[in-house]
Amino acid sequence: MRDIGQLYRQLHPKLDYTSRYAATPPLKGQRKRIGFLSAHWREHSVCKLLCAVIHGLDRQEFEVVLLSSSRRQDVWTSHALGEVSCPFGHASSQRSAPTAELVNLPNGLLAGTEQIAGLRLDVLVFADIGMETTTYMWAFARMARVQVCGV
Repeated sequence: MRDIGQLYRQLHPKLDYTSRYAATPPLKGQRKRIGFLSAHWREHSVCKLLCAVIHGLDRQEFEVVLLSSSRRQDVWTSHALGEVSCPFGHASSQRSAPTAELVNLPNGLLAGTEQIAGLRLDVLVFADIGMETTTYMWAFARMARVQVCGV
């Protein structure tokens, strides 16, 4: 895999993008901004699995941003955002107000990289790494202080 990654970087040097914000230390006393990046904020296993994680984050400590590389949305999108209760009918997931922000990313690797970096995220979770070419390529760049592949 490292050899493939090196090949991609040689073919497309801008994959090595590093945000200035990613290298700065976090400010004490502020909520952490955590972004979840996926093309599957809809009725899909990625969305269904991450809803519990997203809803379980303490909003006193975390500000949650859902980053979407797809425009496909449905009731599961609304559930991930905290706008509606769980489509499965789980009482534990009832919400009274939205708990996350949705950011639709532009087409294009560089434009998306710049938009993600501009969100000044403390943590960026690549939720569907390997399922989509664009999200895979974005994982080469350093756009947040901490970046995680998978959950």
